[in-house]
Amino acid sequence: SPRTLVLTAAAADRSSFGCAHENEWTYFGEALFAYALKRSTSLVEAFELAAERIGQREAEEGKTASLPQISLGAEIREYLKTNSL
Repeated sequence: SPRTLVLTAAAADRSSFGCAHENEWTYFGEALFAYALKRSTSLVEAFELAAERIGQREAEEGKTASLPQISLGAEIREYLKTNSL
């Protein structure tokens, strides 16, 4: 809907990484919450930073890229342009 924001850790045809009991964070969780949101008050920019960080980590580890996804409805996109976290 125009008011919907969806973030995913991986594209529909890909796997995300880091889901294990011994891990404090998944790759996506670490990149978004522990890294990117500390560097930006823009959720969209933080997602982009996180996706870049995940891609770098996956490449270094020889994993198939998970390709995190973001989908923004028109109204939430406009709202986020003028309101920070």
